[in-house]
Amino acid sequence: MKKWLMIGLVTLGVGTWVLGQAQTQTDTAAAGVAVTSKAAKTGKQAPAAKKSRATKQAAAAKKTAAAKQTKAAKKTVATARTKAAKKTAATEQTKATEQTVATKSRQATGLAAYYGKWRSTSVTITLTAKRLTVAQPGVAPITTGYRAVKQANGYVFIPAKAADPLFLTLKAGQLAWQTGASAPLTLTRVAR
Repeated sequence: MKKWLMIGLVTLGVGTWVLGQAQTQTDTAAAGVAVTSKAAKTGKQAPAAKKSRATKQAAAAKKTAAAKQTKAAKKTVATARTKAAKKTAATEQTKATEQTVATKSRQATGLAAYYGKWRSTSVTITLTAKRLTVAQPGVAPITTGYRAVKQANGYVFIPAKAADPLFLTLKAGQLAWQTGASAPLTLTRVAR
């Protein structure tokens, strides 16, 4: 019997100790450790617990504000970079276009100014960098390679096939074909 009494007392002591530990809880989700006691059950908090909670809330508010400022700053920098990149790309494209136009206009002053399709009522001449085509109504067109020789204010186009050379000059945006007749044959450029 004494033995059972001793076992009962030990069990009662251990049980009481366990219950005392269960009332003291530890909050591990917070950054710091907050210990609540029996006073927390009654709604009355110890001044240290109130201070700890206020400190945590202030730290969390500062962290949130800093995160918002960082996010806003990153967004502002990204927007500025995007705008600068678009402006740079537009400027470079404009410069490239201007250079292309300038190059084409320089090329158009030489032999390249003759390239294209020219037409009159009786003949159509098509010139490219490598080919010359002469077409007349009712006659099969002649397409051939050519050699161009600068002469006076125009060019003499000498066909590779057996055909007569053509002496062509540009006057006021029109092509004049000097045929040996009293007046040259005038051809106008066909819009592309």
